[in-house]
Amino acid sequence: MNSEKAAVAAALSDTTRFDCAADADCLNSCEHGAVNANWYRESEKLPGFVECEDGCSNQISAPPRCEGGTCVAYQFDPKDSSTITKSDYCTRKGT
Repeated sequence: MNSEKAAVAAALSDTTRFDCAADADCLNSCEHGAVNANWYRESEKLPGFVECEDGCSNQISAPPRCEGGTCVAYQFDPKDSSTITKSDYCTRKGT
């Protein structure tokens, strides 16, 4: 495995990528779901770090929340924007 792929693999295997102390510590990543914002800012600098369009940061995504020390994804109901529910698919994505 080349060093670029190894660095990305290490970042993606870092389980602290979901850690938080407050809602502001979290962000929605298209590819990686609700993650720690500092982890994301550092990881996105890695050559070969993959992101997508839409995915877990699409138009129905609600701001992620920090719950029990973990970033948790939420989404708006597309038929009723006043209804917000947890998105299990985008919470701890990739584990």
